[in-house]
Amino acid sequence: MGCRGPSRSTYITGSVSVVRSSHEESYSGFITLSVCEVCWSSEARYECGICKRRVCPAHYNSEKGVCAICYENLCNICGTKIAVDSCIICGRLVCRDCSVELQPGIRVCRECYANIDRILREEPRLSYVSRFLRGNKKVDRN
Repeated sequence: MGCRGPSRSTYITGSVSVVRSSHEESYSGFITLSVCEVCWSSEARYECGICKRRVCPAHYNSEKGVCAICYENLCNICGTKIAVDSCIICGRLVCRDCSVELQPGIRVCRECYANIDRILREEPRLSYVSRFLRGNKKVDRN
């Protein structure tokens, strides 16, 4: 398992008038504020909808409701789930639902899979892909 630091980093302020957010907790009369888990310097105001990291506005994508790290790893097709691999034909990041696993660790997006016969005919450099098909598709080489 990789280590990405503490699960929550906080600092305690004295009796300062601070507007409370849902990410602040009261501790013995002090206000505990979360620090962004991406930059470790700015105040966290948001929580990622996928990984639950607490992040600052600079590292939050409000359109998707996710942190910058999850946003960079979203499936390029559906844009809602974390990608598990990239398509070996077009290179797009794909999640399990938007891809077909030809063999363990070998995935193609559903769009490339639907057109794989044509792609393999037109792109000789991708001929190696046909060995991963395992009978999933019949490749017409004419």
